[in-house]
Amino acid sequence: MTILVLAEKPNQGKKYANALGINDEKGTYIEGYSSILQEQTIVTWAKGHLVGLCDFKEYDSKYEKWNLQDYPFIPSQMKRKVLPNTSQQFYEIKKLIETNLNTKNDSIIIATDPEREGENIAYSILNFIPHVKNNNLTIRRLWANTQEPQELQNYFQNLKPSSDTYPLYLEADARSIADNLIGFNFTVQLTLLLRNSNVDGLYTVGRVQTPTLFMVYEREKAIQNFEKEKYYTLTAYDENNKVSFSDKDKRKFSSKEEAINFLEKHSIQINQSQQGIIEDISSEIKEKSAPSLLKLGGIQNLANRKWGYSLKRTLSIVQSLYDKGYVSYPRTDCTYITHAEFEYLNQDLDQYQKVLNMNFDSVHREPRSKYVNDKKVLEHYAIIVTKLLPSPQTFNKFSIEQKNIYRAILEHSLAMFAGEYKYNQTQVDLKVNDLLFTTSGQTIIENGWKDVISDNQKENQVLPQYEVNSIFNEANPLYIYINEKETQPPKRLTEASLGGEGGLMENCGKMVDDKEKKEHLSNGIGTPATRSQIVSSLITKNYISVKKNKLYMTDKGNILCKALENTAIASVELTADWENDLKSISEKRGTREAFVGKTKNFILRFSEELPKYINNNLSSEDLKKVRHDLGICPVCGTHKIVKRKMKNGKTFYPCQSRSCDFVVWGEISKRKITELEVKDLLTNKQTSLLKGFKSKNNKSFDAILKLDGDKVVFEFPNKNEKKGSSSK
Repeated sequence: MTILVLAEKPNQGKKYANALGINDEKGTYIEGYSSILQEQTIVTWAKGHLVGLCDFKEYDSKYEKWNLQDYPFIPSQMKRKVLPNTSQQFYEIKKLIETNLNTKNDSIIIATDPEREGENIAYSILNFIPHVKNNNLTIRRLWANTQEPQELQNYFQNLKPSSDTYPLYLEADARSIADNLIGFNFTVQLTLLLRNSNVDGLYTVGRVQTPTLFMVYEREKAIQNFEKEKYYTLTAYDENNKVSFSDKDKRKFSSKEEAINFLEKHSIQINQSQQGIIEDISSEIKEKSAPSLLKLGGIQNLANRKWGYSLKRTLSIVQSLYDKGYVSYPRTDCTYITHAEFEYLNQDLDQYQKVLNMNFDSVHREPRSKYVNDKKVLEHYAIIVTKLLPSPQTFNKFSIEQKNIYRAILEHSLAMFAGEYKYNQTQVDLKVNDLLFTTSGQTIIENGWKDVISDNQKENQVLPQYEVNSIFNEANPLYIYINEKETQPPKRLTEASLGGEGGLMENCGKMVDDKEKKEHLSNGIGTPATRSQIVSSLITKNYISVKKNKLYMTDKGNILCKALENTAIASVELTADWENDLKSISEKRGTREAFVGKTKNFILRFSEELPKYINNNLSSEDLKKVRHDLGICPVCGTHKIVKRKMKNGKTFYPCQSRSCDFVVWGEISKRKITELEVKDLLTNKQTSLLKGFKSKNNKSFDAILKLDGDKVVFEFPNKNEKKGSSSK
């Protein structure tokens, strides 16, 4: 009997082999007899997705060129392919299975990441290998949240039947199909329809991407449409102690004159010392326990706020620490651990403290329900440190980013053992004539867990020792001020407040009135891992930009949103319906086929409506903002030159007509050519002298770009010489 273990990536596979006690490395796999599984064992691995859905052009060559009349395209059967960049590894896995697994007793253990996408990676490979089905090979599932050897051994001895997790694959596959069909169809149609209005560029549409972009768009509109209003408030100021007291009734006046009249009615003059008395002092000892353990959105929030890391960057850093074995599985939406994790943290608490030269009083050595709850850990527990501790030498070799993230995870892992933060909350009430003012402050009694978590904490106001009935007079002056203030617009979104813990993507259910749809969005849109990818994609595609950690809509993003405004594809309500349908697949209430059929029907309906929305939603002023009017093509003399990007991201400036071959390359002799320089070339038949070109020998030279028939050539002002340009 032979067992083949399929991991998600090489590093993961090698850790499984180590835990299983096999070490005969063969390049793309490791084999040997495992005393844990008590069978001859082969551990091999994918490299992420090895099999994927085909592009539309692989169904029919006519889709290599985009023509509006060819869309929507709804294939009757979805085609799949071995992805070219990782094809060698797929065929290695296929060969291993066909060569070694030939009897009913041979089996496969799926050991990809314990999540929906890990399930998708595994079954997309296995379903593409007929030998698996033809031989009715037994498949079991490793569902492990750790890469620590001893814990892995326990998980390998308690495998799940494949039927327990296979519905997760069906859900993930349905998502992939829907995203493929929606993305291709509407991206092509929207892009071509906008090009008909002389709007250049690629405009992508996505099932989750588009409603996420609309969250930024709606916030941007709210900020732009916000009209500030002035208002006035009252403050009493203790001159000697430099303490401000706010109006206890929180009055707001529409003008300064109104505030002055109000004070005069109460016999109070501004800018003059007033008599007052401390009427009441109340004090209460309060305490706060340590924050919940970290989930992915939580560490992303912290890193974005504290160090400005993007959501995607933070996930990458946590993933790198997970791959090294120092932290638990990162793609989690859970803030609890089980008693097993608590015990190993508790047992080696002193060793964990030494990593950061920390020494705190561990008050809580018992598990508390805020942090430890076996029933609430359904798939993955919170992000915590593992049993594997980095040595001081290893920790010093971490990058700055890895040190920051590891420290944050370790601090949050240990803080639950520390005491509560205790403080005395004091409120002081001041009476001036018959008006009441109040202030408050905290006096720290015990720092507790705040000595463990090194986060930036707001400084609380420390109050002087006021006494009841103490009086303000000329020796102890008190002034009443009128403060001019303005109403504030909604806060601009950050990556964290969009896609992190507590962000709009997670809490978009609050934007929906329908109770049923609100319930469907209880977990938000996207997953903790995909949210960072979606936000990063919106930035990369130039729909939104980041300035000083804040998100701004671009002209391109505004055009897409205006074109799709008030459509179903842009709404979280439709996303809620889709999320419910998808969830029903993994919960065995619905089927993949039914969801895909529903998606196809939506595509057909919406494709008919799309031109109408674009015509009605976009004004000529909107279109002007994104049109790049560079000039008329010098060859055909009819169509415009437009700005385009190749798949590798490089810019070029072709004729808008597909039948015309004229182009100005965006990079010539290792120098980037700007839009202004292209416009200059088309208008004046040549540019001014441009510096910074480089020859094949890497020598710098200056030249003029000049039109010569259907070519762009160099002209050297000091030499009677010209030659054709190259983009290489």
